Amino acid sequence: MRTAVIMTWLALCAVFATGCGEDTVEERAAGTTSVSMAERQAQLDQDPYGLRCADLADKIASAGLTRRVQYALADDADIPGLNRLRASQSIFFAITEVCKDKPGSYKPARPAISGVRSGEFVADLSAP
Repeated sequence: MRTAVIMTWLALCAVFATGCGEDTVEERAAGTTSVSMAERQAQLDQDPYGLRCADLADKIASAGLTRRVQYALADDADIPGLNRLRASQSIFFAITEVCKDKPGSYKPARPAISGVRSGEFVADLSAP
């Protein structure tokens, strides 16, 4: 009896695992496919404006990726009145806000930078 239960669980796990790793409907529609975090980082090192909202989905795994992108965007944007740290934090804040209502394929970098320039999204580094 116990062996039959174990075999049933193993079969169910195998069936479940075969569905893992497939592209989501959104990825297929956007013409994107899953790539490793290292490959995605290399792509964004070449073009930080290529950041997509889907890149932010896993906050833990994407922390290093988004940090490098936010600093690259801050350096490129050279926003008057903001030092590099405040500009990068403001850009990250703006990106997260812009992505709230957008699909995973949306590229938020340019609208985020515009929002920081206009004063709509500015990080307050003195607040806890």
